Formats: sequence, structure tokens, C-alpha cells
Amino acid sequence: MKATFRKFDDASIASSQAAWTAESTAAGMFPAEVEQVFEWTRNHMTLVNNEIAYGIFDDGGTDAFAIVEVVETRKSARSNMIKMLRMRLRPSMEAEIYSGDLSSFQRALECYGAAFFGIYRLRGTDKSTVLKFYGRSNEQLGFLKALVAGLQKRTKGHEFRMDGRWLVIQPT
Repeated sequence: MKATFRKFDDASIASSQAAWTAESTAAGMFPAEVEQVFEWTRNHMTLVNNEIAYGIFDDGGTDAFAIVEVVETRKSARSNMIKMLRMRLRPSMEAEIYSGDLSSFQRALECYGAAFFGIYRLRGTDKSTVLKFYGRSNEQLGFLKALVAGLQKRTKGHEFRMDGRWLVIQPT
């Protein structure tokens, strides 16, 4: 899988929703939750109240592996922030992770990596000075803590730190 971060279009939302609904039904999950997620996604294909939906796709694919909730906020005239509030993995990946399937962990890490670098690239187009990634679940928080430790060692010109459940990145 080569995970790519991109906006949804009508075809990718319809295809993803059909796949996610079938997977949630087959796994004994709640298809109504999938419906709510895609209602939000469909309503946030463009920026609405500072929020926008992005998808993580296999390169060239139409079914999303994950949906990323992004918030763009302006603190002042010279400062913008981009925050990743949540990343929802498709039902089959969630079920595999909870069963302990190692290949699903690799795919989930690829999704997080694609979201991280996709949002980081947004910073350049939006002129944001601060990026924040929220560790909503304990698994996400653990991933962000591991990520910040690795980034601090390898990257110059930016500060990487944990602020509660937030991974904060800003230029130094």
C-alpha cells in the first residue's frame, strides 16, 4: 500500500461509504456510525466552519483507508494553526488491529504517516505556523509520542513537543 492524503470527491465518498458499510456489517459493528462519519465527511468536502475532511487512499484508489478531520484556525493576523483532530480507520482495519494482526498495524502506521506528511504539506500552502495532531485514543497518543521522539532527533528548524494529548510542531 502506498498511502496518499487527498480530498474526497463524490466518487470516492460513495465508494468508501459502500465499502465501510459492508465491512462494518460483516464485522458485527454498527453501520449507523459509518453513516454518521460519512454524513460529516460529505458535508466537509470543502472548508466549513474551519473544518475539512481528507482521506487516506491507496495510491490511485477510490476507497479510503481512513478519514482525517482537519481544523484550520487563525490565532492572529500572522499565525495560523492546522490541527488534526481525529483519524478514523476503516472498519476492517480497526477489527484487524484489535485482533492483533501485525500487517494491519503496518497499514495503520502508513495511514498516520500519510496524514502527518499531508497535513505538514498543507502548512506550506496555508502559511500556518503551528501544526497540532491530537491523540484522541490511547493508541493514537502512543503513536504521536513515538513520532515526536523520532522527529526531534532527525529534524532541524522545527520544535516538536507533546502538550497534553497534542503533538505540536512549530518553526524555531
